[in-house]
Amino acid sequence: MESEPLRILLNFDRWATHRIFAACKPLSDQELDAEFSIGLGSLRKTLAHVVACMDWWIDHCQQTTIRPFASDAGSLDDMYHRYGAAWEQLTQILADSNLDRMDEVLVDSFDNAEYGKGTLRYRRSAVLLHIFNHGTHHRSQCLFMLRQLGVHPLPEIDLIDSHQEVERMSSGSPI
Repeated sequence: MESEPLRILLNFDRWATHRIFAACKPLSDQELDAEFSIGLGSLRKTLAHVVACMDWWIDHCQQTTIRPFASDAGSLDDMYHRYGAAWEQLTQILADSNLDRMDEVLVDSFDNAEYGKGTLRYRRSAVLLHIFNHGTHHRSQCLFMLRQLGVHPLPEIDLIDSHQEVERMSSGSPI
């Protein structure tokens, strides 16, 4: 049974985000772009934001050139493909990050109109936890929007449910 907390969160993030994308799949473009007074305002914008943020933070974890923040939405399939690629990169980051590397400090230097100019430092472990926490925050907003659009049943996206399902699938038997 998986017991390493970051790996549990990684599996949960994929499982729950997949469920949100699946709930959005039958929706029309009009429904995906419907405006709500929560978060970024629409399902498409929210999902695009989640994927763009994952890409941005992954670049920080890999200490590579930071890609421009690409929050252009595109199609649901394109976003899901980008999300899958990001998830694979996160899987590799975790595989390459032993406990000693989790304490590494990552530096974020920025200069933009929204935040001004500055430098922030984060522990690698905090960045990884942020990615998962950030996804959870926005998946909850997506549930609200899906409910407003009349989607029923809404997907269950609780961590403990994902842990049980992932364990059942990997062991081939119920827990």
